[in-house]
Amino acid sequence: MNYNIKYLKKPSETTVMIHSADEKLTINHVEWWLPVLKESGINFSILVRDKENFKKLIKKYPFLQILYAKSPVDVETVVNAQPNLKVVLYPTNRAKNIHLLRFINYKHIFIGTKNSDWLSKINKSYRAYDEMWISGEYQYKKVLSELEDLRHLKLIKVGKPQIKNRLKKTKAEDIAYLPSLDNNEFSSFYKILHNFKQDIKVKILNDKIDDSIIKEFNIINHKNNFKFVRDKSLFEEELIFSKAIITDLPNLDIWLFSYDKPVFIYLPQGEKFIHKKIPEEIVTTFSNIDTLSLKEDEKIKENREKFVEDMFGKSFTMKNLFIAKLKEEVKE
Repeated sequence: MNYNIKYLKKPSETTVMIHSADEKLTINHVEWWLPVLKESGINFSILVRDKENFKKLIKKYPFLQILYAKSPVDVETVVNAQPNLKVVLYPTNRAKNIHLLRFINYKHIFIGTKNSDWLSKINKSYRAYDEMWISGEYQYKKVLSELEDLRHLKLIKVGKPQIKNRLKKTKAEDIAYLPSLDNNEFSSFYKILHNFKQDIKVKILNDKIDDSIIKEFNIINHKNNFKFVRDKSLFEEELIFSKAIITDLPNLDIWLFSYDKPVFIYLPQGEKFIHKKIPEEIVTTFSNIDTLSLKEDEKIKENREKFVEDMFGKSFTMKNLFIAKLKEEVKE
């Protein structure tokens, strides 16, 4: 049996193949898209170009159709073994992609990685793909500004299917607080929570909170308003079922906005809000917990919701457009 296609089911009915040629991040990229491909119900395979990643993936996912190709000849063996193949998906724009792009009978679609919308530099080599499936308006404008002549390349907005559950409306009254760390000390932790007098449940999400801090807060926490969550695998669910997010500037991350919740930023007195990717107009800043109102200003809410739409393609995500479009491609 050919080792390259050993894990391909016989006879092959795969119509979609995802190709990753990134030696360092192949597993991350595959796992980012794996839940989406499984949800689609489409018969798919995974082609990797690095043997070590291949070994790790087949060990972790023994029931998936994971293929390996080192050379262009190996790639040809892989595609020939999949007579029903119609679409090839590319998370990254790597030189080895050309080994597949030369097969003009397939639809070649660049889908990107978790952070490629705002990190990737777009150049002329992207014209080799038939389409780029992008999240929303932010990436649309970014591609047009960096690649003035698209030629035949089509830009299709499909949202971010991985965050669909985050964007659903939930009934929640709790607040999620994500404190940052500074030299193993919580830089804003005590300043914010010691004086927190509002009768609201606060979930504190941090995997480095030690037992001594929890013990101290249990002593002062007469109303039982604080809940500590140290297991990172639970953070997403806790954020989904929160009505707002509190954090500080060192811990502010663009992905917090994928939960489509009001975001409140603690700033020490006199410190200015400065962030490379996040505009001040979409957050509420505060320096004194006693004066913090957890009601988001209407203009800030409007700006934040537009940011979520432009950055993550909320409307396209909620329509499940990625999967819908992929199903259309394999039917043609």
